[in-house]
Amino acid sequence: MQTSHLSSTLFLCFASFVSATLPAQQLPADVTVQKLPISPPPSSPASAASEYAGESAVVDRSELIYAMNADGTGYSEHSMAIRVQSEAAVRELGIVNVPFASASEKVEIQYVRVRRPDGTVLQTAVSAALEQPQAVTREAPFYSDLKQMQLPVKSLRAGDTLEWKVRITRTKAEAPGQFWSQDTFVSQGIALSETLELRIPKDTSVNVWTNPALNLKPIEKVDGNQHVYRWESKSLKPTTGPEAEAEKKRKEKELWTADQELDAKEGALPSVAWTTFKSWEAVGAWYRGLEGDRMMPDDTLKAKVAELTAGKTTLEEKVRAVYGFVGPQVRYIGVAFGVGRYQPHHAEEVLENQYGDCKDKHTLLAAMLTVLGLHPDAVLIGSGIRFNEAVPSPAAFNHLITHVMIDGKETWLDTTAEVAPYRMLNSTIRDKQALVVPETGTAKLEKTPADPPFPSYQRLKAVGMLDQDGVSNSRLVLTVRGDDELVLRAVLHQIAPAQYDELTQRVSQSMGYGGTASHAEISRPEDTAGPLEMSYDYKREKAGDWNNYRIVAQLMPVSLPMVDEKDPPVQSIDLGVPRILSSTAEMKLPSGWGVELPEAIHEKAAFATYDMSFRFDKGTLYSERKVVVLQQKIGVKDWKSYKKWQDAVGLGGDPFIQLTRVDARTDHASGKEGGTSNGPPAPAVTNAEAVKLIQQAFTAMRKMDVGEAQPLLDKAKGLNDQERLLWAGYGYLAELRGAEQEAATDYRKELSLHPDSYQVYRSLVGSQLRSGKRKDAMETLRSWQTADTSDPAPAMQLSAMQLADGNASAAVETMNSSIAKLPEEKRTEPRVILALCQAEMKNGMEAKASASMLELLKTSEDSGVLNDAAYFLSETGHELPASETAMHKALSQMNAETESWTLDESPQVLAQQTSLLIAAWDTMGWILFHEGKLSEARSYVEAAWVNEGHAVVGEHLGDIQMAMGEFTLAIQTFELAKKGGGPASELNERQNNAKKAGGKSTSMDAGKELKELRTVKLGSSKGHDGAAEYKVLLADEKVVRVEATGAKTVEGGAEMIEKMQLPQMFPKGSTARLAKSGLLDCYEETCAFIFKP
Repeated sequence: MQTSHLSSTLFLCFASFVSATLPAQQLPADVTVQKLPISPPPSSPASAASEYAGESAVVDRSELIYAMNADGTGYSEHSMAIRVQSEAAVRELGIVNVPFASASEKVEIQYVRVRRPDGTVLQTAVSAALEQPQAVTREAPFYSDLKQMQLPVKSLRAGDTLEWKVRITRTKAEAPGQFWSQDTFVSQGIALSETLELRIPKDTSVNVWTNPALNLKPIEKVDGNQHVYRWESKSLKPTTGPEAEAEKKRKEKELWTADQELDAKEGALPSVAWTTFKSWEAVGAWYRGLEGDRMMPDDTLKAKVAELTAGKTTLEEKVRAVYGFVGPQVRYIGVAFGVGRYQPHHAEEVLENQYGDCKDKHTLLAAMLTVLGLHPDAVLIGSGIRFNEAVPSPAAFNHLITHVMIDGKETWLDTTAEVAPYRMLNSTIRDKQALVVPETGTAKLEKTPADPPFPSYQRLKAVGMLDQDGVSNSRLVLTVRGDDELVLRAVLHQIAPAQYDELTQRVSQSMGYGGTASHAEISRPEDTAGPLEMSYDYKREKAGDWNNYRIVAQLMPVSLPMVDEKDPPVQSIDLGVPRILSSTAEMKLPSGWGVELPEAIHEKAAFATYDMSFRFDKGTLYSERKVVVLQQKIGVKDWKSYKKWQDAVGLGGDPFIQLTRVDARTDHASGKEGGTSNGPPAPAVTNAEAVKLIQQAFTAMRKMDVGEAQPLLDKAKGLNDQERLLWAGYGYLAELRGAEQEAATDYRKELSLHPDSYQVYRSLVGSQLRSGKRKDAMETLRSWQTADTSDPAPAMQLSAMQLADGNASAAVETMNSSIAKLPEEKRTEPRVILALCQAEMKNGMEAKASASMLELLKTSEDSGVLNDAAYFLSETGHELPASETAMHKALSQMNAETESWTLDESPQVLAQQTSLLIAAWDTMGWILFHEGKLSEARSYVEAAWVNEGHAVVGEHLGDIQMAMGEFTLAIQTFELAKKGGGPASELNERQNNAKKAGGKSTSMDAGKELKELRTVKLGSSKGHDGAAEYKVLLADEKVVRVEATGAKTVEGGAEMIEKMQLPQMFPKGSTARLAKSGLLDCYEETCAFIFKP
């Protein structure tokens, strides 16, 4: 499907280092169904089923038994009964998956069955379970005993009760004579009955701990030679409905406790834990025994150390050299400490294989440090695990690093990051309690360093030149030291230098820079002695508000949290690690141009300082900003102080800098008006307060807050009723209210006062089209084209409208006339060429247009251009393989761009990118159809049809259905396409062809059916009536985030939307995300969500 040309926005998403683990001898989380919420208890099935009908799943019964022997062997046995109440739960629970270590564990799935509401029981044969290697074993044969037992559940569907029982037997103790584990009861979701039973030899001393916050005590008894502890729990608070909504709102306003903040930072403590270890010293002694002689260096390892340290004179230089080898040269395999095994491999094995997990990499580093005469210590630490000093056990740790004294100086090293600077620890393991296990002597608890080993900072230097057409060319140099450096180095370590331009493009765009990055030069990620530096050329066209000759300084954005007094924070404000953020920018302006400089800002507070200043000297604009973050967190009680500082420095965005004309004979540093040179206007008569009010009004309108915007505009009007963008603001306000004619009048007034406000033409055209004044809109486009000959946009839109009217010759003339007046560099822009080609193709100039479009497919990197070119080529049947290849490339780019979406991005950008992606699905499907790949084609086009319901897509889907012999279905689809505005004569002909082929006409309300395509029934409204608009983020056929569009909501609405079962909105195998919006409509005791097309 063709789209209007859209420029793609790439988002760079760097993954932070997070280690996770399963406690030893504990049933893996995905076997216990992630504590998902099942059938109501037999005593009250109706009441429970009714009360929790809105839940995706409900745990009726969970019974978990740990039975341990004195030698450390034993078993865990888990039986579950879960009422499956949604398609999402069916997908989540459809496979029983049990990870285990085959060298020391054995899995027995005792039964898996489905109980239907009518009492029918369907057994899944346990003999069908398959033992599979875990994914890590394909990358690292070291860990070949890591397996998973998988059993697909037979015939599971919504409304069923899933029941299963699994036993994991530990045949070999992790530590002879010792055992330990921990477990957490369901707290988020419904569990009607949950029991945990610990059976231990009665004569064995075990430290059994229950989380005091739960007010839960175990029932104890002696059963033969076993001491039995039994805990009983239930979780009955609904996650959906009025009660859940009220609880959620209450918690959003409730100040966090110190424990809650600690939970968020380090993870929550378990409900129950137990261990036979008497002390942390004993845990350390056990691990020292596992290390044994595995750090003993052999001759090969000694030779390697000699090679690495040759020419080094000081001990620290030698340690740095060894660290610089083990870090980047020995590949890290992410197997968490304790998963599969605790004992490391021998150092010589790790050196030979050149890979290992955290304990293996420590073992190799420690062996090399031993060769240097040092005595390194193993450090057991938990990343993302809350340390529980009361329960000494290996379950407290999921990571292992190195500690060593060098010339009397304490040094902490972690080689798993591969390219971390010397002594740099990831933020998740800084300021953490850890167990230091020395070569000899007693292990002890110590805290890791709280700060990086050097000051953290980011510097951006930009030097560039701006031309008269608004095109800037700069050289940017970004220097990074600290946590962000670690993330960037990790990414660079995994890509080739040929990809550096792409990376810098994404980094640049992640900073809010919308231009093009090229000619990147980046310091080697392995060279960690100094900061990481990346420099690149940066080209940007018409940045800022160019139509009004207003630019923004090329400074690095300040990424600090924003506080809203309407929704004050309830937890500490996290500013990140103390650091310095500095930027300098030099921009040479065209001869005869000057600036109106913004006011300098100098704000100091206990937590941060902010300094920004501007100057203009000899035709060059100089901008400088320095932000010093002095403390990481601000207590919630001090949020008003932070809000005051935030507002004073303008964290919401940088100020515009007005460009002006100056007389060449005057002092350029003064910026005073003079002469009549071409370019920006002379300094305008303006009111600073009115400008500020108009900006605030636009901010409110972007949030759809019409009530806040109106008085702001009225106040600005009272100060200066001819202020730039005032009447554009009134037009936008009228547009939001649906008063399109009023909007058009206001937009015309803005243009009469400020003819150079070219962006207002676009808004005026939109209002005219929405009010049905198509001819007026075309005249406005002609006026726009005449007023701004440097912009091809009006000609492109006018040409498209002329093509829609069947006037191809006029469309060609419009494009050629515009191209002749465009600046030279814009005449070859892909979007311009594409628009001309489309007109030429419709005008019978097919060969010329096809050749140009094929060249675009080969050279363009723009997803929108690739889509439109491929679509038009598919329409002619030309170059289908090349078109398919181009679309695979475009879809791959678009999928990657959407993966970082959170719904917090610009709504306009999300809407445009989503529409482009859906159009690209149709294009790909249409190409595949012409190539005869019908099943693949259908998957793409059906997804586009369900999302948009566009008549062209309906035609395509109907043609595919015809080709697949589904003639009756094709007749129905063509009927819907007609209702959607498709050409009746063409579609009638298609329907007649389908009837001749054997298809049957059926009576249908096409309008209702079109709406049903985008309607999802949500079930009972539970007494809540009303309607409200929501925006949703979709991925993997699920709703991953919901947010109300405006202030109006339906009670419990967000939870209902989160759990809705989506129609087929994605092609098979798509990894994309979709940002959609729609109406939640609850009426007559039922609710439905209607997606907007």
